[in-house]
Amino acid sequence: MRWLFIALIASGMCHGVDMYFNPELGTGANDGTTEADAWRTFAAVDAGASAGDTVWTKTPSGPFNVAAINSTFSTMAGTLVAPIQLIGYGSVIGDTGFAEFFSDAGGVSTVSFSGVYIYFIQIKYENTGNVGAFRADGNGSVAIFCETIDSGGATEPMSRAGLFYHYKGADDLTVTTNGTAAYYNYCFFEYTGTTASFNFLNFDMFGIAATVQNCIIDGNGFARGIFINRFDSSEGIQISNNIFYDCDDGIYFDEMPGSVDDRALISRNIFDTMGGYAINYNTGTANAANHTQIQVVNNGYWNVITSFLRAGWTGVDYDNRSLSGSPFDNAAGGDFDLDDTADEGALLRSLGFPINMVFDWANIDYRATFEGGGGGTTIIVVED
Repeated sequence: MRWLFIALIASGMCHGVDMYFNPELGTGANDGTTEADAWRTFAAVDAGASAGDTVWTKTPSGPFNVAAINSTFSTMAGTLVAPIQLIGYGSVIGDTGFAEFFSDAGGVSTVSFSGVYIYFIQIKYENTGNVGAFRADGNGSVAIFCETIDSGGATEPMSRAGLFYHYKGADDLTVTTNGTAAYYNYCFFEYTGTTASFNFLNFDMFGIAATVQNCIIDGNGFARGIFINRFDSSEGIQISNNIFYDCDDGIYFDEMPGSVDDRALISRNIFDTMGGYAINYNTGTANAANHTQIQVVNNGYWNVITSFLRAGWTGVDYDNRSLSGSPFDNAAGGDFDLDDTADEGALLRSLGFPINMVFDWANIDYRATFEGGGGGTTIIVVED
């Protein structure tokens, strides 16, 4: 059993009131004040929730179909110290159940909250239709222990920030940082499609920085793990402590840094089984020669078919280690714990690389404790 402690907010949080949302509830006052009087619509939640409120969210009969909604809700908004939290639960408030939603729309169906500092916690969404999304889109919003499954046409990430967020599907995830920073920590991105050189986690970097760390990106043998679509006036991107598994290219720069302020740090990642390069770039794109603003340091790699870096790379390339075999216990089976084999997992272990990276979503239990008065916010994760 492993315990992972993640500090979210160093300062104390301000608390509002507990409110309730159940889209299936046809009785009661539907004013959100109790479980028996829960709000029934997203519009009611949007109009009624205030900064600091917790909206306990329940879908008692299983996944609730949001295909007919297709709306952006923009009224409610939290603050840094008083976010609005939509927390899913199963049968009892505070349990580890999820509130589940899906869309089977033949056209476009999007449920989006554009206000700032909205937290989705224990929310699942599956798109089985054409184009659908369920997301908290505003600055400072985050998806914590949430899951997006795309088994339809196309979808989008649940938020530009994720902590223990799981995405599984065949569509690309486009993350635009124009005005809103992107931050993903302890997330699992699984590509299920079969399109060669598919641009999977697609960053459109403009105006604000991005961070991807402690994540697993599984390309299913086809996808480029992280695709940098645009890299201009972005303040940079940090890609560190991640695992890239079974990808075409691990990281692909379609555009290199556009100004002296654009930087990239690629550090302490593990690249296992790349069909092309661990790090590749478009030689014919704008700013193709700006390698010197990208630092590639202290990474480990094995079974990279072409080479670790594309030929012609002139950026920082320091202390990147070629391994003698896969460093994981059983990557194909989803076990990304580092093994004890010399020149593989044992080497990375000695260098302080991430040791325990198992994402078994069926057996993860999670508790969140929100403490005010300077106590901060701590996510405690127990994995059996």
